[in-house]
Amino acid sequence: MPKTSAAVSPADAPGLQKTRLRKELRARRRALDAPLREREAAALCEQLMGAPEFFAARHVAAYWAAGAELSVAAALYEKLSQGARVYLPRVNASDRLDFVDAGQLDRLTPGAFGILEPEGPACDLSQIDLFVVPGLAFDRRGHRLGSGRGYYDRALAGVTHALLIGVGYDWQLIDEELPDEAHDRPMDIIATPTRWHVPDQASSLHTSKE
Repeated sequence: MPKTSAAVSPADAPGLQKTRLRKELRARRRALDAPLREREAAALCEQLMGAPEFFAARHVAAYWAAGAELSVAAALYEKLSQGARVYLPRVNASDRLDFVDAGQLDRLTPGAFGILEPEGPACDLSQIDLFVVPGLAFDRRGHRLGSGRGYYDRALAGVTHALLIGVGYDWQLIDEELPDEAHDRPMDIIATPTRWHVPDQASSLHTSKE
C-alpha cells in the first residue's frame, strides 16, 4: 500500500498534520482524470453492492459526490431498486448536517458549496442503519480525515447504532496513523475500489472481506 509523501510526525500538532495532509490529498485527487474517476467509482459501487452489510441495509445515508470525490450514485440507485430508503446530507441554518430522504434521487437542487441536496424535513438519525461517509483519507484503525469543516464529525458524534462505511480511492487508505481527537467516531469499515478493510477494533458483528 503506497504511503502519502506527507508523513505524519508525532512532533507536529494535530491541526498542522491535518492541514498538511489535506493540502496534499486534495491536490492528488484533483489531478485524477474523469475516465479514471468513473472506472474507480464503478469498482467501488461493485464493492458496496457485493457486501452483505450494504445489501441488508434498509435505510442508507450517503452523499452526492462533488468534484473529484468517488461517486456512489450507482450503489444508491441499486438500493432504491431493492425498496430501501436513501438519505443525503443537507447543511442547515445552524451550519450542521441534516440527513433528508432523497426520494428517487431525481429532485436534488444545489445547496451549500454547490453540492446537490434533497428537499424536505430532516430525518431522525436513529432510523438510519448504515452511513456511507466520504473522506480525504482513512487509516487502518478506521480514523477519518475530512474536509476540515467538521460536518460529519458533529453529525456522527452520537451515532452508535448504525454501521459507518468510509469510502475513498485505494490510496486514501493510508498506512500512517491519522491524528485523532476525543470526539472522532472511527469508521467500522473502509471500502475502496479494490479493498474492504475492517479495523481491528471494529465490532465482531461486522464481517471482513480482506
